[in-house]
Amino acid sequence: MSQPKKGPSTKQKKLPKKVQEAIQKNQQGKKWGRQVKKSHNRPELPQIKPDQVFKDRDGKSYTFSESALKRVAAHLLQKNKKQWRYRNFPFPVVGHNGNEIEVLFDFYVYDSNETIVRVILVVPNESRELWDRLGLFKKQFPMYTHEVWTPEVMAELLEKSWLGY
Repeated sequence: MSQPKKGPSTKQKKLPKKVQEAIQKNQQGKKWGRQVKKSHNRPELPQIKPDQVFKDRDGKSYTFSESALKRVAAHLLQKNKKQWRYRNFPFPVVGHNGNEIEVLFDFYVYDSNETIVRVILVVPNESRELWDRLGLFKKQFPMYTHEVWTPEVMAELLEKSWLGY
């Protein structure tokens, strides 16, 4: 006959400490996994006057009176001495079912050789549709680097002394 295995049986086996803690937290009313914040705190961005004028690389003036986020984005680009244009042209992108979609970025950043370095989209929050559209854009136009500037991203960029390009 074979010898019985040493140690506790599977019924008597203790769970790892982390698992025990998770079970206790769950029993206290807390849920497992990543918690979603119910109150989304927006960062404090500088209040730029709606009548402030921003000039692009061609000297064309913009005020962005309809969007505080675009004013902050233009302020960031101007503060970092970037050459930019506002909504210069749309990119035609073929969608999943074959129809053509236009992807229009808010800011087009240029280098000294008049080459587009970055295309920037300013949005109040990210969504699945936005990332689907950007994924299609990236597949069909891999030569362009795109950025999505949300209030959180702009708050981080305001703390830095440069944009990284």
